[in-house]
Amino acid sequence: MQRSSLSVEYLRPSELLEGHQPFGFSLYLKGMGLWDRDRLFSSLDRRGMLSPLLVHGNKKEGTFRIIDGFRRAEWAVSRGIAELSCLALYGLEKTELMVLVHEAQAHVVRTAALKATFLGFLEGNGVSRETMLSDFMPLLGLPESSHLLKNYLRVAGLSGEVLRFGHEKGFSLKKLMNLSYYREKLVELFFASAPGLSLSASLVEEMLGNINDILRRDGISPEEFFAGQDVAGLLGSDMDPREKTRQFRQMVRRLRFPGLTGIEQDMEAARQRFLSGGSFSVSWDPSLENRALKVSAVVKSPEEFQCLVADLGRRERADGIRAIFSHL
Repeated sequence: MQRSSLSVEYLRPSELLEGHQPFGFSLYLKGMGLWDRDRLFSSLDRRGMLSPLLVHGNKKEGTFRIIDGFRRAEWAVSRGIAELSCLALYGLEKTELMVLVHEAQAHVVRTAALKATFLGFLEGNGVSRETMLSDFMPLLGLPESSHLLKNYLRVAGLSGEVLRFGHEKGFSLKKLMNLSYYREKLVELFFASAPGLSLSASLVEEMLGNINDILRRDGISPEEFFAGQDVAGLLGSDMDPREKTRQFRQMVRRLRFPGLTGIEQDMEAARQRFLSGGSFSVSWDPSLENRALKVSAVVKSPEEFQCLVADLGRRERADGIRAIFSHL
C-alpha cells in the first residue's frame, strides 16, 4: 500500500465526530452494543491516550474522517478535551482505507456474524463485490467464492440485535442463514425477548421453527402471536431467565403440538401413578421421536442394589412402563 503523505494534526474531537462517517465500522459495533464503553473510558481516565487517532484528510475540502479512534474521540468529548493528536493520511484510495479499517478491528471481526457485518458495511460504502472477493474475503480468512459472499451479505441484512446474539453465541454461517429465511418481523420480535431468556443456538432454532409453523397454521402475524395475553404475560414477567425459558418453550410446544402435549400429560400421569416414590427415575426424549425410556438410579451398596431390583420387579412398576410405552 502506497501512502501519498501523512502528517500529525491537532484536531477537535467534536468536529471529527460530526457528519457522515464513511470509515465508521466501529460505530456499527457500538450500535450492536459491543462497545465496552465504561471499561474503556475508565482505562483512558487512568492512563490517558497512549496513541493518536488515525484519520484520513481531504486537503481540497479541509476535512478529516476518523479511521481508527471513535471511542477515544467520544471519551475526549465527554471529558471536555479540546484537541487530540491525530496521525493524518492523505491521498489514499477507498480500498486502501477500508483495509486500514479492517486492520483496526481485526481482533474483533472473527465470528461469522461480525464478518457478515463488516462485508455489509463495505457494500453500504460502495465497495464493489469484485473488490470484496479479491481484497477482503482473504483478509477475513474466507475463500474467494461469489456464492459464499452472497450468503454473508444476506446475513448482513439481519438486525444488529440478531447479529450480536449470533456473535456472542458463536453461530456458524449456516445457523445465521437459517435465521435469515424467517419473516423479518418474527425474528425481530423473538430477539427483542431474548435478553430475558436463557437461549442456546438449538433452542433458538427449535422455538423459531415452532412459532413459524404456528403462524402459518393459524394465519396470524408475528405481532399477534407475541401480543397474545399468555405469551406477552410470560415474556414480560420478572421470572428467573431459565425458568421463563422453560415455560416459554413448553408454551410454544403446546401451541404447536396440542395433541402431543396431551400425550405428554398422559405419560406424566402414568409416571406419577405407577413410578413415583421409587428408588429410580424414568425419563424420555421430550420430542417423543425416540421409542426409548431412560431408567436411572444411584446405589451405594449391594443392599441398595437388591432393594432397587425388588422395587423394579413390582407389578405396578411394570404397569407404568407399559403405559408410557403405549404412547411412544
